[in-house]
Amino acid sequence: AALLYPLTAIAYVLPFWSALGVIAVAKLLLAGLGAWWLCRRLGLGRGPALLAAVAYSLGAYFVIWLEHPQTNVWALIPWLLGAIELVCSRRRARDAALLATFVGLCLLGGHPESSFIAGLAGVPFALVCVSRVEGARVRRRCVWMLTGGALLGVAAGAVMLVPLAQMAAQ
Repeated sequence: AALLYPLTAIAYVLPFWSALGVIAVAKLLLAGLGAWWLCRRLGLGRGPALLAAVAYSLGAYFVIWLEHPQTNVWALIPWLLGAIELVCSRRRARDAALLATFVGLCLLGGHPESSFIAGLAGVPFALVCVSRVEGARVRRRCVWMLTGGALLGVAAGAVMLVPLAQMAAQ
């Protein structure tokens, strides 16, 4: 389901059963580091950020579904939210490119339904971040950068939307 997801490349190199273990550990690390980074971006101290990282990456949902493709997407949600915050706080093109990368990776994760849920988390978070930006002109720039980054990411992961559209038609 996630042939183009970067962690799947591990299965192309290592023996199958070993690769599954390495991929599982990589997902947990990716989720934990993302939660830690997001919390630090939002101004939390090291202790609370570490607690959030452990709670997010070792939560029951994440661990139970670890071998399924939805955790490919769920591991990226903190990174996606952090990229949204970066775009709103710094308003640089490379931050919008980072957002596009995480949107694209979410789509390549092999579970479009979870990508939709990630979007449902990202849109209100983006609205809150945009509302904290001062000045109408700067706020508009932030909205355009968020929109551009999201659309670029959807274009990058569009290869996963074709099978979804075919299934939806049936």
